[in-house]
Amino acid sequence: MVHRLAGLLFSFRGRIARDQFWARFLGTVGTFVLAILVANGVGEQHPYLKEGNWKMLFVPIGIVAWLAFFWILLTIHVRRLHDLDCGAIFLLIHLVPIIGPIVALIVLGSVKGTSGPNRYGPDPVGSTNAVANAEV
Repeated sequence: MVHRLAGLLFSFRGRIARDQFWARFLGTVGTFVLAILVANGVGEQHPYLKEGNWKMLFVPIGIVAWLAFFWILLTIHVRRLHDLDCGAIFLLIHLVPIIGPIVALIVLGSVKGTSGPNRYGPDPVGSTNAVANAEV
């Protein structure tokens, strides 16, 4: 079970379709935002942490959470690029200020992937086993 979840979230192998991209992207962003809100709520409500000490407590946790968030988003983007039969080099579009991430999100979320198998794996559309596409 843990191995499957790790493959779904942390693996660069395989392909994901548009619907899987949006589900994973929005789920990851939503989880991260919820974690930030919960951390801020805990920090503001706890008597000891009210004095501002909570920020020092949550900094290491926040760094680890941000790294996990970034890594998961990176794998989602790479696997979606694989569905478009593109390499990860196209991630460099994100480096173009403001417009780059917007264009990448539009392309990754709306352009239909390659029909049939490509060099990155089988077509994820119609597959009932998403883990098989991850080649865990």
